[in-house]
Amino acid sequence: MSYTRDRQVHQLREWMGIFISPMLCLLFSFTTPISAGLKLVAETLYESALEQVGSVTVEESVRAFREVLKADRDHALAHYEIAMLYMSLDTPVDRQSARNALDEAIRLEPRNGDCQMALGELLGKQGLWPNAEGHYEKIYENFPEHRAQAAYMVGFFPCELS
Repeated sequence: MSYTRDRQVHQLREWMGIFISPMLCLLFSFTTPISAGLKLVAETLYESALEQVGSVTVEESVRAFREVLKADRDHALAHYEIAMLYMSLDTPVDRQSARNALDEAIRLEPRNGDCQMALGELLGKQGLWPNAEGHYEKIYENFPEHRAQAAYMVGFFPCELS
């Protein structure tokens, strides 16, 4: 009786090994290529969306960049491009949408000087001149590649009269 039970346990282990190992391999093989595949799709969509900017309406361009974010919600440059498109519309609601997109881009890539410069520009457009000036001063200190541009923008804002 013990021999039969041991044989059954052995057969069960063999069967599980034959069945479970390939299933685990299959499961793990799907996770990496899918995320890598989605990043590739996002990059392709991003390039396509970037090419159409200026030749279609701002709303169509925003939709194209939102498609990029559907494939990869952490695509910082797509958030940045959406912000720039909203900034070009220059209405209070669009400036707020631009701020939301820029905040996300900066959260994802805090060392992106272009995003930081765009935030300074947006703060100025919103009439928050002291905030914009302070932000440009931080850019001047932390982003050497944008020093000249930041210094120019600090001088651009109206000075306060005492």
